[in-house]
Amino acid sequence: MRKQLFPIAALLISLVSFGMGEDLNSDTTSTDVPFWEPITGFYNEYISAIDINIFDHIFVGVRNIGSISSSGVYSSTDYGNTWNPINGWVMSDGSSLIHCLVVNVYGDIFVGTGDGIFRSRDNGTSWTQVIREGESGSLDARSLVVTRDNEIFVGTWRTGVLYSRDNGDTWAQVKEGLPDFPVMHLAADSYGQVFAGTMIRSKIFRFTSADETWEEIGPDTLGEYDAPCLAVNSTGEIFAGFVHNGVYYSRDYGNTWIQSNDDKIRDKTIISLLITSNDHIFVGTQENGIYYSTDNGETWEQINNGLMNLFISTIAVDTYGYVFVGTKKDGLYRSREPIDEWHK
Repeated sequence: MRKQLFPIAALLISLVSFGMGEDLNSDTTSTDVPFWEPITGFYNEYISAIDINIFDHIFVGVRNIGSISSSGVYSSTDYGNTWNPINGWVMSDGSSLIHCLVVNVYGDIFVGTGDGIFRSRDNGTSWTQVIREGESGSLDARSLVVTRDNEIFVGTWRTGVLYSRDNGDTWAQVKEGLPDFPVMHLAADSYGQVFAGTMIRSKIFRFTSADETWEEIGPDTLGEYDAPCLAVNSTGEIFAGFVHNGVYYSRDYGNTWIQSNDDKIRDKTIISLLITSNDHIFVGTQENGIYYSTDNGETWEQINNGLMNLFISTIAVDTYGYVFVGTKKDGLYRSREPIDEWHK
């Protein structure tokens, strides 16, 4: 059974919502009840990554030194109520900053840093560095994704994309068709295709295992340094969030793209994107908080009530439907109710 939320945290949110932070918490919802509650222990922290395994164990990457006293990886086995540092992953000197984190279907954890990729097969008790700086060029890992076949893809700052078909023991690099752009976001669909969002000229590329090549798929005429974040829904439709250009989606595997026409989201700076198993879409922005859509991106609703920081760096959801969002400099938040309860 889900544990109850902290009364003190709820009180703090209520104080914020009623007068102390009206600008921060402005949204299009009509309820007076705070939508989000802060997770105790993560105040003033920069949460760079979140992922949740099949047992609802939550793993977060923390990049700033603050109330926890050290950057590193932290985990919770009680739905985010309490947290513990992962062994070997507390870096008081701020080195090896964590950019990305993913958990595969077997529960193995992969962490991407400026010094390569690290893997744990025992829920974080021990770690192995599976790619080191210099082994595949200057490897600064910026994005991770696991495919339907448990292949692991890593996007890097200067080395393109590498992938592993043996759970990280060996790695190969696929350069054909992919320019030497920083790969900031990755997503995979249920057909085995992988999509890469690159930083230069907002380009998106598609990779298929059968061809072993990358193909540019658009959309065009967007920002010069506008790295799109990506997600795929249950029917294979691709969604891309852009800086200053809102959300685009494709219903034909990236061959053509349509921009969401809802003015609420059209010109927002999108930096994080999540699609849940029931195809609810969440986008995090750099300065406008979080929006979500239940009609495949046709309309959007802003849900900031309870947030003290509107820079939404990462989003995740657990099997109960509770949503977790990471912010820059204000830690981690959790929705007060699961997704299915929001419109009841």
